[in-house]
Amino acid sequence: MYDGKAADIWALGICLFRTVAGAFPFKGINESDLYNKIKAGLASLPKTFSKELKDLLHGLLDVNAETRLSAGQALKHCFFHDVSRPEDSTKPPTVD
Repeated sequence: MYDGKAADIWALGICLFRTVAGAFPFKGINESDLYNKIKAGLASLPKTFSKELKDLLHGLLDVNAETRLSAGQALKHCFFHDVSRPEDSTKPPTVD
């Protein structure tokens, strides 16, 4: 069954990978091979990625929507521990 939120999290994983690596996480020799790798979750993670980033991406790109990280779980991931957030992150940021 389709789960829009889980699909958005997977897409976020693709965007994060693309932003950090400058490439897409799935590579295939043809369209069919690429599709099979996407369905199997066979992302190519560079050795230069930190273990925290690799772990986050594995959670975001989990092919099983039920075990994929939620948005809340992703934000609490150790990859983001050094990122400062507003005290009340439920409100949108304001520009002074």
